[in-house]
Amino acid sequence: MTVNDEDKVIQDFVAEGALLLGGGRAILMQLAHPDIARAIARHSAFDEHPERRLIHTLCYVYAVLAGTAEQRAWVIERVNAEHRPVRGSRNGRQAAYSARDPRLQLWVAATLYDSAHTLAQQVLPPLSPGVEESIYRFYHRLGSALQMPEQNWPETRSAFEEYLRATTHSLQVSEQARHLAQQLFAAQHAPWWIRVVMPTVRAVTIETLPPALTLGFGLRSTRATRRRARACLAGARWATRCLPRRIRRIPLSLSLRYLHRTFRKVNGEQ
Repeated sequence: MTVNDEDKVIQDFVAEGALLLGGGRAILMQLAHPDIARAIARHSAFDEHPERRLIHTLCYVYAVLAGTAEQRAWVIERVNAEHRPVRGSRNGRQAAYSARDPRLQLWVAATLYDSAHTLAQQVLPPLSPGVEESIYRFYHRLGSALQMPEQNWPETRSAFEEYLRATTHSLQVSEQARHLAQQLFAAQHAPWWIRVVMPTVRAVTIETLPPALTLGFGLRSTRATRRRARACLAGARWATRCLPRRIRRIPLSLSLRYLHRTFRKVNGEQ
């Protein structure tokens, strides 16, 4: 496979709209890290508009993995600028967290890759080992764009799985994180279409989240969540095989169009 062929395969993977079903899972895995939950609670409007993190994360992933060089550079600059002031202290002296901490950047990138990979196994046609390896290597860009040293990304997928297991086992979901998760799924201030789909996102999240974290967030797998998740994933499997590519790529197209409009507006272009 040539470099160009590999890039196309990876971007086709990223563009599959069905992978968005892992968005709630990725966010809860991030919130399970107490430093990330604390930073989000203190430095964002998550309580009022939790859906914005879904949208901003989506735009970031699409820009870094499938956008133009201009879109990628601009969104990376914006994210890094927003992260600079995100830091806190314990007892006013010892640094407790920083959005630029490489350990936190690695965990954020890991949750995005692992959630995409988990959903891909459920809804996409089987990928060859070579393609899966290429996608894994490509996803380090999400961390590198956050200024994570490239060597922090586990070298192999088996090393990644070991890192993921160890980190997940070490996490203790805080009360603050549980509150943020409740706000996310309540979606009280979200547009109507997000409120409509949120029960399904919640069900898929419960049924795909690592069991220890599901328990930590006080969530429970029930007959209703299993039935809803199965129906949603079955629909997504049908969509990835039967719908035209241009339909499946609508979230990508809309996100990049939004970035383009925002970029032009910020730079005073008409």
